[in-house]
Amino acid sequence: MTSRSMRISAWATVALLMAAGGSLLSQEAQPVPQAAPDKILGAWNLEVVADYQSYYVNITLQLTEGVLTGTASEPSGTFTDVPLSDIAFDGATLKFGFKSPTPPDGLERAIWAELKIVDEKAMEGTITVPDLAITATAKATKQ
Repeated sequence: MTSRSMRISAWATVALLMAAGGSLLSQEAQPVPQAAPDKILGAWNLEVVADYQSYYVNITLQLTEGVLTGTASEPSGTFTDVPLSDIAFDGATLKFGFKSPTPPDGLERAIWAELKIVDEKAMEGTITVPDLAITATAKATKQ
């Protein structure tokens, strides 16, 4: 194989991988890896610490026809059973988003979570609110 054909082959491989990666970013629900249910299904209490204040969200994750689904609720009722979107779990890290009212003005904004499994009852990571340019630490405890 010539060096020119090797470069073309390498670029074709990169293009193929990029095309496949693009489909992974779609907003369609993805089937859950078999290891996921034991680790993350159920109810979780999420504590978010931003600017020396704590905020709390209850997250519920379930398997619906082989697809990971879930909801988010604020304990005092500001929002309840808001569907999670873009849920992804690779066996170690859980990612999802949802829209809800946020401080300081109560406007609805997109919220993104990325949480790593610590053990069977704990996850840690970050919550990001892109519209406010805020990233905060988060800890989740299984109920």
